[in-house]
Amino acid sequence: MGGNASQLIDAQVAMAILCGGFETSNGALSAFVQRRAPYDQGLAFIGYGDPSSYSWVSSRISTIHVPLDDLIQCAIYLVCNIAEVATQSALSYPAKLMLRGP
Repeated sequence: MGGNASQLIDAQVAMAILCGGFETSNGALSAFVQRRAPYDQGLAFIGYGDPSSYSWVSSRISTIHVPLDDLIQCAIYLVCNIAEVATQSALSYPAKLMLRGP
């Protein structure tokens, strides 16, 4: 994990690393933390979810938090009411961007 993030960091071509899954975030974060230079380069890290462990690693980690409980309840409803799904309008659940850092 974190191989692509390592390449982006080393190449100094990215302005931010945005991860769309928890395990992906962990791998990229590992690469990010191993190299202290990204902060000096102005590189930002945006992880998935908002685990408390991120605050232990660095106060500069921003995150995207999605309402997992709401999404799970919706998925269960849709599976249990499959006949009604065809007429169901689009559903939307707001994500929250937790900006941290300088």
